[in-house]
Amino acid sequence: MELREPLGQINSLADFLKDISQALNANDPDFYQLPDTAELAAQFLLLYDSAGPNEDLSDIKDFEDRYARLNVPLANMVASATKIKLDAITAYMNDNHGSLNPLLTSTMVLFTVQDIYTSQGMFASLLVSLGVISGFFILLLRSFKYGILCMIPSVLPIILTASIASMLGIYLDLSILIFGAMTMGIAVDDSIHVITRYLASREAGATTQQAIARAMRESGRGVVFSSLVLVLGFGVLCFGSFTTIIYVGMFGSIIMALALLGDLLFLPALLYLVDGNGKESDPATTDQITTNTTSS
Repeated sequence: MELREPLGQINSLADFLKDISQALNANDPDFYQLPDTAELAAQFLLLYDSAGPNEDLSDIKDFEDRYARLNVPLANMVASATKIKLDAITAYMNDNHGSLNPLLTSTMVLFTVQDIYTSQGMFASLLVSLGVISGFFILLLRSFKYGILCMIPSVLPIILTASIASMLGIYLDLSILIFGAMTMGIAVDDSIHVITRYLASREAGATTQQAIARAMRESGRGVVFSSLVLVLGFGVLCFGSFTTIIYVGMFGSIIMALALLGDLLFLPALLYLVDGNGKESDPATTDQITTNTTSS
């Protein structure tokens, strides 16, 4: 019963043979049955083909009458649930009708395999891109600690956006998954500006608080303007009529907005948490930093 629940009315060559048998006997319901012999079944098929119907039987049997097809409607489900149901159907057919060499085919089977393969591949590619970008950050900043800290405000918005989509009941299709991997590369740009300014100030002898303040003064305005341009640019797509385009625009705007908040609020908080307030710089160094900042 559990196997049969999401399935619709099954249609096969046997149903056509029963219909022909009933039609040849004045539509008597008692004759809605399969022909007794293979020869009679062949005559039924020959009669059907000779009658010139609007539709042939090529969708349920091959031209050489060697293979037959069962058309089994299946309720629309997510790819993971569909795969479980298809595996259950395959197991049932192999256990009960293994001599017939059953094989599942259709666009639904193809799309299900494609969706699962793409989802697994996109998850793997997301991890690879995360590792590659983190590696470049570590090399660029020459610090494992700051390289990882720089990645957090870039990855967290994608995770939060996916959580928002899940709360809204929006399924993440192929295009949105690809777009999520792309936005990671866009979101890390602002983090680079903030963290490099911060490290430059720290090397000059500034405390953590002073370095964060300088990074916000020198890079904050550019980060805000570039992020706003991206938010508005992706927001234009929300006025489209195609659902996928609307989702790309909506999620893109959310990711860029969260990345901006991460760079302006979350990243400075992480830096202060990890580095503390640091050592107080001497007045000469502080004056030099202030003078350089003012002249910039």
